[in-house]
Amino acid sequence: MTTVEVGPDGTLLFYPNEVQIPTGGTVGWVWKSSGHSVVP
Repeated sequence: MTTVEVGPDGTLLFYPNEVQIPTGGTVGWVWKSSGHSVVP
């Protein structure tokens, strides 16, 4: 699984900002700050 942080250190960014996911791969979203309205 590839993990992407949402809003690290209170920023409006994703970390890392680019990833390559193989066919059939998965992504784990980890919220690092509040205020985001996106849900899986």
